[in-house]
Amino acid sequence: MFSSKEMLSFDNRWNIPDEYENRYQSCDITIDIVGVCLDFANYVVPTTVDNYSERNQTNKLSIARQAFFGKIGEFGAATILRKHGTPTTAPDINIYEDKKKGWECDLKTKKGSKVAVKSWSTTHSKIEDMSWVFQKSNKDGHGGKDKEIYNTDNKIFVCFMIVDFPNNVVQMVSILKSKTLISGKYFQDPKVEKLKGIKDVVYYRDNGKVLPCVDDDLRGHFFDKD
Repeated sequence: MFSSKEMLSFDNRWNIPDEYENRYQSCDITIDIVGVCLDFANYVVPTTVDNYSERNQTNKLSIARQAFFGKIGEFGAATILRKHGTPTTAPDINIYEDKKKGWECDLKTKKGSKVAVKSWSTTHSKIEDMSWVFQKSNKDGHGGKDKEIYNTDNKIFVCFMIVDFPNNVVQMVSILKSKTLISGKYFQDPKVEKLKGIKDVVYYRDNGKVLPCVDDDLRGHFFDKD
């Protein structure tokens, strides 16, 4: 089991620069949510090590941190969407056996929209490299794909979140339809050589192009006022 000290002990901690502040919406991280996500990360690691190994990832603490920050991002996204009149299902904190794990989106709305949540933590080393990672395949080239995300269905969305632990805040940087990410060619190769072909990355800033805050046809409101 990893302690909160281990989970949150990093050499680098960044505050969110003014450029990213209030770009969209934010909410506080409560101590209760931190506890729930810490428990989830610790219990989920033993059930996911084999899956991550197939993706060329074997560091258990790194896997736990990904699960921890990812789940906090989900709680933040659900809270922000609810504030804007679009309540969703609660983040799933159940622990599943390997064979029962699926590729469902993280949140769902009453009207059937599906929401994948991707989180980036300010504990990463370079804020200029802010990015969000997507599973493309396993290291053998088969399976393991985030099928829902690589889909042009009009009711699949991706929330891009920042988990800002120094300030105990989660911020939604962008919410886009999956088909926008595909048609706009936002998916790029990762910089880490061993992850190329296995992962796709969406960068906040790519060759001068900044990730849109929201799809043009969604400006001024969220996707389906439930």
